[in-house]
Amino acid sequence: MKYSILLLQIILLVASCNQKPKGGSDSPDPVQVNSDSLVIKDRYVVILNPERFPSSLEKFGLVEGDTSQKLMDDVKSHKENLIKEMQVYVPDSLINKEIYYFTNFVVGYYGFLTPNQKDALERDTSNVSEIIPDFLIDVNQTQIPQGRPIQQGRPIQQGGTLGNDWNFDVSKVTSYAISSVGGPIANVNFPTKRVWIFDSGIDADHPSLVNAVDRPRGIAFPHGNNNDPHNDVLGHGTHVAGIVAARGGLVDNGKLMRINGVVPSAKVVSIKIINSKGFTTLGFLNAALDTVSNPIKGAKPGDVILLALGARKSIAACQTFVPNTVGRLKMLAQKDVYIVMSAGNCEVVGPNGACATSANRNSLTNWPGCISGTNIFTIGSVDNLETTIGGISSFSYYGDPSVDFLSPGNNVLSCYLADSVVRYSGTSMSAALFAGLLYSVDSWPSEKIRFQDYTNPLDSKVYKIPIRRP
Repeated sequence: MKYSILLLQIILLVASCNQKPKGGSDSPDPVQVNSDSLVIKDRYVVILNPERFPSSLEKFGLVEGDTSQKLMDDVKSHKENLIKEMQVYVPDSLINKEIYYFTNFVVGYYGFLTPNQKDALERDTSNVSEIIPDFLIDVNQTQIPQGRPIQQGRPIQQGGTLGNDWNFDVSKVTSYAISSVGGPIANVNFPTKRVWIFDSGIDADHPSLVNAVDRPRGIAFPHGNNNDPHNDVLGHGTHVAGIVAARGGLVDNGKLMRINGVVPSAKVVSIKIINSKGFTTLGFLNAALDTVSNPIKGAKPGDVILLALGARKSIAACQTFVPNTVGRLKMLAQKDVYIVMSAGNCEVVGPNGACATSANRNSLTNWPGCISGTNIFTIGSVDNLETTIGGISSFSYYGDPSVDFLSPGNNVLSCYLADSVVRYSGTSMSAALFAGLLYSVDSWPSEKIRFQDYTNPLDSKVYKIPIRRP
């Protein structure tokens, strides 16, 4: 059995803001946190042996098109049988408590264990593959080594007067970051295709997003506690969704009414796992991936999963870090579901976004962005001045491996809370921009995308910047 005791520091690379969210949960659930190690007391992610307990993803794959009643019954029966079998490995004290079972992505569960219960599971090496202590990181903790996107200026309400410093392309009613790579992209018609955004929620009532969000597929973790996937508790999820799919761009007498994203016809799904303080846990990440891996109701080939979050780790540990989660991400990618991740941001100080220190900006220290594989993409950031693409952004991680492409991520105007827009800088913005480009093509690689080479003076390596052809 691979017993993992790695310090998983799942953090959302987000900017703090003064605006109070409209409700929502302020923490994943009631927990006690060790102030030294930030481990959630007695809570674990338990993964069963995949050879003995095949997930629904392994058994059925991702089902496309119409599904028969028999197939739906088979998938439901498989889930019920897995949960029944799993309960043999769930301590009696957990049976009647809230517990998250995983049956689609991996087979296992997420809950609290006593030391004796954990030790008993650890000894069952034939059935239990991993026991991973769950960890919680608040982005306001000073020891966090990664930075957050930088907010430039105050949010501007719908109907606000355009500013000269917005980096805004009036002719296309979008950020210059988007128009510099060929957006907004018209005549894209993929009615069944989705971008699944793992974030802080998406404000589905925002004027620029109201027709872009696939509401029925949205889900929030934890369940309950008035935790609505379409009530953004932070603003970050709405901003990246706007970069991908905002639509109906309109400027009226110098006032911005609505804004355009990369693909104004795109559909996005809110997978809400981030709370208002900007953190999540490994358990909720696995639960969310389990939802998206549902053979019938989840992602389909050609869909995009956007993971603008990260975990600090050593370079050497990347490929062995939570191996079952990494393995299943690669399995999804092998089934032509595209995984797009942010490269990571360094800590920044001052209004110019300079790094606080010359600390390591190697993207291999950012999980899951350090993962490489077919249909898996890690995106760093370059600056842009109007339609001219400049050098690598001062906050962006870089490295080959694992950064696949660079996209503009500096001073990007997009949707925000309370029907407003705001400018953010960060590799989350770059990843969202690339997710939109990826959505716009039938398959990858595509002749509709050309590449501009950029030699990074910091490591003398040549990176490619994807640009959509007209």
